[in-house]
Amino acid sequence: MIKPSVNIPKVLTLTMLCIVMTSCQIQMNQIDAPEQLYEPTPTLFGTPIDIQMIPTDPPTPEPEKNSNICVFPFFNSTTNNTQEAAVYTFNWNASLKNQTIKTRDGTINLTGPTNLKTGIRKLLLVHNGIIPDKLYLSSKVEPNSHIIYDAHSNTSEIRTENGDLLYQTIYDPTDDTGNMKSALNITKVERQYSEDDNYIIRVTLDSSNDKIVESSFENIELKVGQERYAYRILNTQKAINLKYDSDGNYSKWTGTVIVQGNTITWAINNNKEENFSVKTSTDIQQVDKTNIFNTTSMLNLWAVSQTSCITQ
Repeated sequence: MIKPSVNIPKVLTLTMLCIVMTSCQIQMNQIDAPEQLYEPTPTLFGTPIDIQMIPTDPPTPEPEKNSNICVFPFFNSTTNNTQEAAVYTFNWNASLKNQTIKTRDGTINLTGPTNLKTGIRKLLLVHNGIIPDKLYLSSKVEPNSHIIYDAHSNTSEIRTENGDLLYQTIYDPTDDTGNMKSALNITKVERQYSEDDNYIIRVTLDSSNDKIVESSFENIELKVGQERYAYRILNTQKAINLKYDSDGNYSKWTGTVIVQGNTITWAINNNKEENFSVKTSTDIQQVDKTNIFNTTSMLNLWAVSQTSCITQ
């Protein structure tokens, strides 16, 4: 049987026409669906690339970390509260008369003698009260020493780089005695340790005592642990030294007491780790009384700071 002949040019023409119509249909569909223009463009292996817009505003920078401050919590057994403490590292410049430290509660002005050596020191501050406006640095505060200050009790302690104890101080306000004589107004109490583990305690009063006693006597009394030492001025202008034991029995004390200007100093060789405080009174009433220096609380604070800020 003879097959009909095929007109090849006609077939090619029809084929090309179909391709053109199909292409036009695809393009018309793409125009009708504009959202497809924003889809990720596939790569050679089919992984889409999604181009993100760059924000016009720069990102907020992270706050700068201050390596000179180490903050840690401290449980104070005296107040029965957890409080914030911080170690502030500063470099004392001997060519300057004073410097300032910016703490988390304000600025503290540091002053020191001209023979105070240049070098790094650390202030350990417990933020649980009003911080002092000024702190005086003794020439004994060698570089790498630690100054510990409890703002709640207004007490401070100085330790060497190795943790050896040098000074303990109680600060007392000068406006807490009313109209009573300034010679019974306590301003500061210091305990200074010697190399042989003995120590002295020096009481600084607002003014020197003129020994004009209007009552029977006036007392400046030191309490160390359960023992008390009294410097008593009689209305006869005679001064005597007394010691009270833990039971309240008293006797004349033959130890060293130095009275110089507005200071009274006791030299003591026992109870070196006991708490201490000072009060003044007459035979009629109490005049002034300091906070208690809590040696256990200070020791705990020192130990916690060494654990929390060991890399400082």
